[in-house]
Amino acid sequence: MRGLLIGAAIALVSGCDSGPDKMLDLLLGRETNLVVLRQQPVLLSGKLTTLTSQQTMKVIGESTFVCFVLRGDIPLQNNKAMDEAYGAVVHDAKIKVDAFLASGDRISLHEPMMAWNMYGKVIKSNELSACASALCGSGGLPIGSEVRRIEVSSDPSLLVQGIYWESGKSP
Repeated sequence: MRGLLIGAAIALVSGCDSGPDKMLDLLLGRETNLVVLRQQPVLLSGKLTTLTSQQTMKVIGESTFVCFVLRGDIPLQNNKAMDEAYGAVVHDAKIKVDAFLASGDRISLHEPMMAWNMYGKVIKSNELSACASALCGSGGLPIGSEVRRIEVSSDPSLLVQGIYWESGKSP
């Protein structure tokens, strides 16, 4: 544990790309595969949006998400206030997400649900997102598989501030 703390301190001092989330993952021994797919606004519509990356989108654990960043600067509040903030941005949009694996399989993800992150992945802080997750069990994304592309559509259209892929596993 001491070596892990020293490594985290060195990473902070050296100026490496080590945000608070990365440091917490390092300290807790959590492994993540984070790929920012879009860092700018994207209009999701009935027309398919195809997302690919030069970085590998690998399923490394059972917590795997495709997140659509809705807004930043939304402080964590009680459930009612968070639901209202989420509803004010998403309205009645239904987002459909399909992942295409290197094996050729196509897997549909659950409809996105609200997520909040103090240290944003696209927006600097207090990031409110809609995150689609893989089905658990037999319908999920197999650990170790690689995702080649993601196709997304929304009805009605929805403007998002960015999109990212994240897969993680705890020790």
